[in-house]
Amino acid sequence: MNWVLIAGLVFIGFLFGAWHLRTRNRHRNLWPTEGILEQIRMGQRSKDKYDEEVEFYRLAKGTDRGYTNAIKVFFFVGVALIVLSFFVGGVRAETVDVKYAGPINIDDYACVAVTRSSLVNRVCFNEGTSSMIVLLRDTYYAYCSVPPELVAEWHNAESMGRFYNQRIKSDAVAGLYACD
Repeated sequence: MNWVLIAGLVFIGFLFGAWHLRTRNRHRNLWPTEGILEQIRMGQRSKDKYDEEVEFYRLAKGTDRGYTNAIKVFFFVGVALIVLSFFVGGVRAETVDVKYAGPINIDDYACVAVTRSSLVNRVCFNEGTSSMIVLLRDTYYAYCSVPPELVAEWHNAESMGRFYNQRIKSDAVAGLYACD
């Protein structure tokens, strides 16, 4: 998950929390009721206390509009960030550090993870350039001018490590597939 999607989800989470607080407090009537007015008439409650409650209600009512607008802003920012995450997510390129060649972008390569070999972990082949990048244990190696038939044969070989050592490795084929 990328950071833009996470930020969008956080904004939506804040929105839900704000909405929950607002709806939870909506049923509370902050305006002084008849019971309070009766207490003032009977002298059980002071007029100053009544004025404080009226002022509190006025302030709460005034900030309620701002609170609703804040919820709307959180909602639209959250949705915008989530939508943006779908466009930003696919922009990242995969680059691997290849021995003797340096960093290479392998977005144009068809990569296959290999789990049935203790030597070969991943094979990436670009049919357009006939180049191949191979992950042997924890090191990437590049090979050039590799025929697609050889790659298909390699994927179907009984032992991928033995096939590599006999048919692809530079020592075995006198550098036939070495990149210059």
